[in-house]
Amino acid sequence: MLPGAYRAATTGAGGALPYQDRLERCFGQSLADVPAFMGQKGLMQAGASAVAGPQGLAFADSNPAVEEVGEEVAHWLQSAGTSRAAAGTISQPDQPSEREAKGAGRKVAAGQSASVSSTQNGLQCNLLSDAKNGIKDAINLRENEEMLDAQEDLDDFRQETFAPLEDFQPSSGIGQFDTAFNAKTGQMTVSLKVSYHFEDGDPTAVAPGFKPEEFQWTDAEKDAWKARYQADVGAMWSGQHQIHSTRSFWDSVLVNVSVQVLEDASDPHFEFHVKKYPLDAGMAQSSICQPGYEHNNSGSCSAHGDGHGTGELDNNDLREEQKLDWGNSLVEIHFPRGRSRLNAAGKAELAPVADQMNADVTTHAELTGRASSDHGDGVTAAEGAAQNMEIARARSESVAAAIGASGVNRSRLLMRNEGENGASDDESWCRVDVQVGAQQTQNPALHETGHMLGLGDEYGTAGAPVGSPVEAGYDAMVQAQTGTVLARARDESAMSVGSTVKPWHYSSFLEALKRITGMNEWSV
Repeated sequence: MLPGAYRAATTGAGGALPYQDRLERCFGQSLADVPAFMGQKGLMQAGASAVAGPQGLAFADSNPAVEEVGEEVAHWLQSAGTSRAAAGTISQPDQPSEREAKGAGRKVAAGQSASVSSTQNGLQCNLLSDAKNGIKDAINLRENEEMLDAQEDLDDFRQETFAPLEDFQPSSGIGQFDTAFNAKTGQMTVSLKVSYHFEDGDPTAVAPGFKPEEFQWTDAEKDAWKARYQADVGAMWSGQHQIHSTRSFWDSVLVNVSVQVLEDASDPHFEFHVKKYPLDAGMAQSSICQPGYEHNNSGSCSAHGDGHGTGELDNNDLREEQKLDWGNSLVEIHFPRGRSRLNAAGKAELAPVADQMNADVTTHAELTGRASSDHGDGVTAAEGAAQNMEIARARSESVAAAIGASGVNRSRLLMRNEGENGASDDESWCRVDVQVGAQQTQNPALHETGHMLGLGDEYGTAGAPVGSPVEAGYDAMVQAQTGTVLARARDESAMSVGSTVKPWHYSSFLEALKRITGMNEWSV
């Protein structure tokens, strides 16, 4: 009966293989030659939901799940080394080729690489329950009844269309985002809608002496900042951990999360105010106000009538900061007063730094150019600060050039110039401070984005030191979703001073997925 149903199902030219791009990525080869016959209801009467054979792949469903298609493609590839002649045998669930194909189907559903090593010809099928099994199903007397019921529930789940969530606010009380979930593909998409307002920087927020035009944006700089921010958020926050179902026999259900930033001036989740500072200036303060609040003139958050939050950022929030190494010792590279070229003494002071960085390619260094505060006769304070910033920049550039000439890639050097800021007129201030680090760095804008995704700070502060609990709302959400008990720490966590996205950082996504699906059996 089944061979005849298969022949009838594969009469004529086959159509396009569903999920072809995804399947080709998972199996690592072209599948353009695989004929697919969809919606072949006659297969069900013969007791199968899908069959792989010499004429192609036939499916009873017109829109089969990706796991089932992946399984049948695996069968097709298993027969690649054979004549693909139609044999009189029909595959059985306990055959190695069947087990291998089912495993490949699960990997495809999870977006993982899949391969086959078994060979098999004839008809390879996903068999339906026979009439007796159908009767037993109705009265719950089938063998493996719990497993079979769970599989039927899973099939229904994968066919379901779930309404997206708009303006979802995690229980932490911090973030806001949209999210959508596709049960068939296992893809969850988190969208942050942002409006951008680019503003001149405040020269009093950084060291004196920078040029006025360095606090002003060009249109090209605005476009570049937006593009990089949106790309960096997606790269860091997407695909770090899989969410999986904890329902019995739903082991194959895996959810992959992607995070995207969308520009939306009319209805943003967060309104960004991005200031412009010189690229080698020190850090300025950046922060996020939760939905319903906005930054005020005192730098704190005040309630407002709109549902969006605000972000105070600057262009330098997209550069790396070696926060975990800020406590490391400094090496002072001295220069004669008024000079910016390294002399013999300065080169001798710098040599151990270059040796250390060449010996360990994981190291990076922050260079801080400085100058004494003395000014020439008839020079105003502003003119003197500008001259001293210029010479401080030249000094740090000389140090960077010397380190680079020793074999260290310049990308490992972070420039943060201070000029005469905090200095006296003593010649000891005519120097470059070098701080070598080897720990993970942090991109401040990506840390702030964590707040937009519903996450709280995890580093210690004066009022909440290392070892103390994190903010109560954040703590409650993380414990409810993952069971993790957090304490403030100075470590590589993206919500502390590093860049590692920890499993509990997907707590807000987990919370949103439970809301979308109406199902609590999810874990990360």
